[in-house]
Amino acid sequence: MTKPTLFIVLVACLGIALYFGFSAVNTKVNSRIEANSEHLLGQRPFLADKQGDELELLFWGDAMFGRNVAKNMAKGMDPFEGIATSTAFLDADAIILNLEGPITASTTKCQNKAYSFRFEPEIASELEKQGIFAVNLANNHTFDCLEKGRADTRGYLEQAGVNFFGGGTMAESYVELDISERKVAFIGLDLTFDYKLDASYLKLIELLNITNDVIIVSIHWGEEYREQPTQSQRLVGIKLIDAGADAVIGHHPHVIEPLEIYKNSPIFYSLGNFIFDQIGEAQNTGLGVGITLRDNASTTIRLHPVKIDKQRPKLIEGKDKQTICKKIRKVDDVSDEYCQFEI
Repeated sequence: MTKPTLFIVLVACLGIALYFGFSAVNTKVNSRIEANSEHLLGQRPFLADKQGDELELLFWGDAMFGRNVAKNMAKGMDPFEGIATSTAFLDADAIILNLEGPITASTTKCQNKAYSFRFEPEIASELEKQGIFAVNLANNHTFDCLEKGRADTRGYLEQAGVNFFGGGTMAESYVELDISERKVAFIGLDLTFDYKLDASYLKLIELLNITNDVIIVSIHWGEEYREQPTQSQRLVGIKLIDAGADAVIGHHPHVIEPLEIYKNSPIFYSLGNFIFDQIGEAQNTGLGVGITLRDNASTTIRLHPVKIDKQRPKLIEGKDKQTICKKIRKVDDVSDEYCQFEI
């Protein structure tokens, strides 16, 4: 190959790399990680300009509005009764949950499988009414009514004014939103049946890190009814934080799994159920997670365990609350501080 030809090839390769931005992002993020293994939140451009402001996000696990939940709602049951007027709900700048199924009026194209869900169209407006800011669609039930069900879900949510992310192409896997003058990116990942994380999503996190204050990964993963994360989950969680995620919020097992702090960033392996009609003590114990982010300061984590009573989550208080918090955090002592702590 002649030198002029080689020069042209090199220039072309450089142009492609700059176009996609991956090369530059890799260099920047790797240098940031090597220079400081601390939480990266305070280093971002938007947060650096603010003083004393807080951003409080509240996360819940699996919300299923079909089967017995739908039947009881048709009789007047409000699954949000009590919880929607709680301090946890009212204090949050944004509430996010995993929507465990499609919102669609179509019944003819739904899959005939052991567990196939479908939610009535009015669920979208009900979510908006109850103050739900965004929902994750990256899970194993979004396509229960095939592509039409997924498309209907997105349409109904958009019409109701509820944000959504995940459950489709990479371009559909994330959303960038303004919350209390902050730029927050939510990414939805479905690793229900395959723990092989596409490296492209790590690149996506790195890119979003440049223009957003906060990166949250909501991920459907793990083994159902298992109360401990697998080693594969732990490895994926670490990769997500290393790429620049500020928090990893897991769901799918239908039971609570412990919390892990890695590089001052929380990895919640499973929040369990939020609104569901399953039976069993573990399946009817869920967890809400409040994350308060501050500029160039510590992050406060609040744990809100709930007991699901006839498909309605009720906050657990007193010693029962402390016992659950101890289990999640794997601590020796039991006190209120283990349900609220700083990292």
